[in-house]
Amino acid sequence: MKSVCVIVTAWNQVDKTIPCLASILAQTYQNLLVLLVNNNSEDDTVEQVSKNFPMVEILDLPKNLGPTGGYNAGFRRALSKKFDYIFLLNNDTLLASDCVEKLVDEANDSPEIGLVMPKIYYADEPQRIWSIGGWANSWNLEIVRPGDNQIDNGQWEKPIDIDDAPFCAVLLSRRILEEVGLPDEGFFLYYEDLDFVVRLD
Repeated sequence: MKSVCVIVTAWNQVDKTIPCLASILAQTYQNLLVLLVNNNSEDDTVEQVSKNFPMVEILDLPKNLGPTGGYNAGFRRALSKKFDYIFLLNNDTLLASDCVEKLVDEANDSPEIGLVMPKIYYADEPQRIWSIGGWANSWNLEIVRPGDNQIDNGQWEKPIDIDDAPFCAVLLSRRILEEVGLPDEGFFLYYEDLDFVVRLD
């Protein structure tokens, strides 16, 4: 069974981080480690996570490096431990219990693919799709996201090739990170995910 490091970055928002971690620890996939990258939160994130989830590893950063800097701190830790896959997850997301299992199955079935994402739904309207990723228009670099705001009636059940995957929830192979490198920290907030997937081509 391939090993997975689930990286969650947090800056405050302990009220969202706790349910997120609970949903990760309820996964059907067993060979995973959860790494919380604490981006110098000013609330009691570290204390609450340590108390409620002692099995979660905490990387406590001395200052807020922004989302991209936080991602990369987590990536470096996970790469140093030779995990097969790294699942990057926003701290305000909740996972279906079989999410990691399905993503790993897809990645294993297509080892040439370096990145896999799940369907992402709105929390307050769980049948409405927030994102299935998208395609880039090679003429003007616009991103087309066909699934956005659609009610899920099963129209996106089969895996599809995408050019754009938001870093809200994305499974990456160790190989792709070693080959392409880490996200560009020049993008402190926003567009770091788009820049990264463009570099995959």
